[in-house]
Amino acid sequence: MDRNIQRAWPGIEIRHGSVANNRGQNKKALEARWKPLDKGWFKVNFDGAAQSSRNVAGVGFVMWNDSGDLIKCGAKRLRRCTNNEAEVQASLLAVGLARIQGVRNLHLEGDSLIIIQALMNGEIKAWHLQGFIALIKEELNFFENFKISHIRREGN
Repeated sequence: MDRNIQRAWPGIEIRHGSVANNRGQNKKALEARWKPLDKGWFKVNFDGAAQSSRNVAGVGFVMWNDSGDLIKCGAKRLRRCTNNEAEVQASLLAVGLARIQGVRNLHLEGDSLIIIQALMNGEIKAWHLQGFIALIKEELNFFENFKISHIRREGN
């Protein structure tokens, strides 16, 4: 499975593991980080970032199951791009990963309101991102069910 992911996204780093139970943490902080999923659902949080002054950009994702276990996470360095370009590539990576993993019920979550709104309504003003949005929406049709949600940066 990881080889398929690495073939589709050369240079990606994949990690496996589980997340410790957060029962001892402040309830308010826990709510910002994790809300239980319905049985059979997987959540993939994605993020992208770019700093044009340093010619640096990258994307990352974290996949969780309905028990809150970390299934996969990874990051990839990108060529120079804008922050929105990094965010849209991160969302494409997240959806592609979930599809390769055989996920049927996907909750996709990110902190870029522009990208989340574009995925929800299919519209984005930046013409150079329209192809990415169309491709992601096409990929989402392969899932039995999917949800898309925005989360504040602090919770992503």
